[in-house]
Amino acid sequence: MPLHDWTRATPGMFPDFHSSWLTYMKNALNKGRLPSGFYAMSVQRASLYGPDKTNPLLVSHAGGGNEVAVAEPRTARRLESHALPTTGRALTIRHAGGERVVAVIEVVSPANKDRPEHVGDFAGKVVSLVRNGVHVVVIDILPPGKHDPDGMHAAIWEGLDTEPEAVRPPADQPFTFAGYRAAYKPVAYLEYAGVGQLLPEVPLFLDGDVFVYVPLEATYATNYAELPAELKIALG
Repeated sequence: MPLHDWTRATPGMFPDFHSSWLTYMKNALNKGRLPSGFYAMSVQRASLYGPDKTNPLLVSHAGGGNEVAVAEPRTARRLESHALPTTGRALTIRHAGGERVVAVIEVVSPANKDRPEHVGDFAGKVVSLVRNGVHVVVIDILPPGKHDPDGMHAAIWEGLDTEPEAVRPPADQPFTFAGYRAAYKPVAYLEYAGVGQLLPEVPLFLDGDVFVYVPLEATYATNYAELPAELKIALG
């Protein structure tokens, strides 16, 4: 389904769509998209890395499983960080059953872009996750704005690379879909889209080079189909 112009959304529309979209992604990932031993869960962001108004989607590994390595993802752009990993110790708290968070899926909301400190908070949290070995997918279906003039990915990449390249999205494809692989030197796999265009595939890394594609197109279409007709009018 072609993407819509979410800058035209009425108050309350985006948070509701955001929340239900993550639920459809979770269900799709858990119904065979993820390899054995991995599962997705929606959680309050406060339980992961501080309070916020929106929720991320976590992918966890419970041990075991038949993981299948696949080739390098083919995306519109691949960026490898020049920065060396940070050193030091970290304390992690793990579930008694052995579950560990391996990846997080985030959908950028208007609240993440409405002021400089919110852009900085969101970018900083993604950088912290990647630096601590957690892979991240960031879905940004909002165009660059006053406080993120080069898009949210640019703000994130500044924290991951000591020599960041110009990463402004194309003018006709202002929405960025980024898969960040947590590695010795983090790698970003980027895809772009615009209003009226189909959602691209973005890689969700699970363990080493193992990844699956997040089912964005199908879940977006299902989610949009259930919007009330009155709300669809606002999106054009």
